[in-house]
Amino acid sequence: MERFWNGVVIYTNDRQTRESNGWQFGIFILIIFGISLLAAISLHHDKMAAIYYIPMILGFVISCCLYMKSDMPLGGMIDRLCNISTATDCERVDKSSYSSVVGFKMNCLALAFFLSQLAASTITVLMEISGNLSSLYSISAAAILPMIGYSVYGQFKVGKICPLCILVAACVAAEAAMFISMSRYSINIKICVLWSGIFLITALTLRLISDYRSKNNEHAVEEMALLRLKRREEIISLESTPIKTIESPIWFGDKNSPIRVTTVISPGCNHCRKVVAEFIPLLKTGLRFRWDIVLGATSKKDSQVIDRWIQKYLSDKNDLFKELSVWGGGKVPNLPSSDLNTGNTKISEIKKSFNILILGMNISGFPKIILNDRLLSSIYTSSDLEYIITDKVATLK
Repeated sequence: MERFWNGVVIYTNDRQTRESNGWQFGIFILIIFGISLLAAISLHHDKMAAIYYIPMILGFVISCCLYMKSDMPLGGMIDRLCNISTATDCERVDKSSYSSVVGFKMNCLALAFFLSQLAASTITVLMEISGNLSSLYSISAAAILPMIGYSVYGQFKVGKICPLCILVAACVAAEAAMFISMSRYSINIKICVLWSGIFLITALTLRLISDYRSKNNEHAVEEMALLRLKRREEIISLESTPIKTIESPIWFGDKNSPIRVTTVISPGCNHCRKVVAEFIPLLKTGLRFRWDIVLGATSKKDSQVIDRWIQKYLSDKNDLFKELSVWGGGKVPNLPSSDLNTGNTKISEIKKSFNILILGMNISGFPKIILNDRLLSSIYTSSDLEYIITDKVATLK
C-alpha cells in the first residue's frame, strides 16, 4: 500500500507538500548556533555581556524561520506556532499587501536587520572597536516605533496575527530597551555606517533569493496544472496517434499487463538516457505494466551497441536491465567485445524487426513513447508517464 500511494500524486490548491525532517534539523542547527555564539561571548567577555547579545541572536533565529516559513512543512513546529489559535496566521499576513515596504518583503528586512547586526558585531569585536552594542542597538531604538506601528497596522488590516512577527518586534524592542539602559556609552558612527552597508547588501541579496524562490514555486504550480491537464483521457487521445499493436522481442515488467508502454530509443541519444533512467525505477516500485523497447541506430557505433544489447538480452535479460540502468545513469555503453557473435541470425532478425517497426511508424527522431497502441506527441515526457501509468493501474484496482 505504501509503494502504491508513493506513486500517486494528489494535487490540491494548497501549497505543495513539504518534507519536515530537513527543516526540523535546520531549525535545530540554528538554535545550536545561537547557543554556541552565546557561549563564545561568555568566554570572551563575561556572562553579563552574553545577556546583551540574546535579543540579537534570538532575533536572527526567529527571522530565519520567518524568512523560510513558506517552504517549511505543514504541521511542523513553526507552522503550529503560526496557527496556535484561530486569530493567528503568519502565511496570510505574509501574503498580504502590508507585508512589503518599498519593494522589500518584511521577512527579508527582518532577517537582513539581525544578520547585519551579527556581521557588524563580529567585525567590530575582531577589530577591537568599543561601543559596538550601544551603536547597533541605537538603530533598534530609532526603528522600533515605526516598525511596531506598521506591523500592528498591517496585522489589524489583515485581521490576523503573526506570532513570528510579534517575536521579531519583541527582540528589536528588547534591543532598544537595552540601549536606553546603557545610554552612558557613546554611539560610534563608523559602526552604524558599517551596519548600514552590510544591511543594504544583505537585503538586496535576500530579495534576489526570494524572487528566485517565488519564480520556482510559480513554475512548479504551472507544471502541476499542465500535468493535471495531460493526465486526462481526452487530452491523451487528442495528443496521440493510433498505431498497430507492438510486441517487441525486448521487454521488461509484466508480460500480460493490459498497460503497455513502448519506448523507441537509440544508444547515441542523450534524451533517451533520461527516458530509460525514469522508466527503470517505475518497474522497481511494483507498478504492473509491460515495457517494450525498440532500438534504432543513428550511426555505425549505435548499431554495434544494439548488437551487444540484443545479445545480452538473449543470454540473460537481467544483464541488459543492469546495463541499461548504468547507461541511463550517464555512463557510456560498452562497445562490442571480441566474443560478440556477429553472425547470429537471431540478432539480425531482431534488428530487422526494429527497423521495420520504426519505418512503419514513420519515426524520424528519438525518443518516442507509445502507450497502449497510441504514439504520444512530443508534449508528453517520460516523467509524465509515471503518473499516467499510475492512473491506469488505479482504475484496474
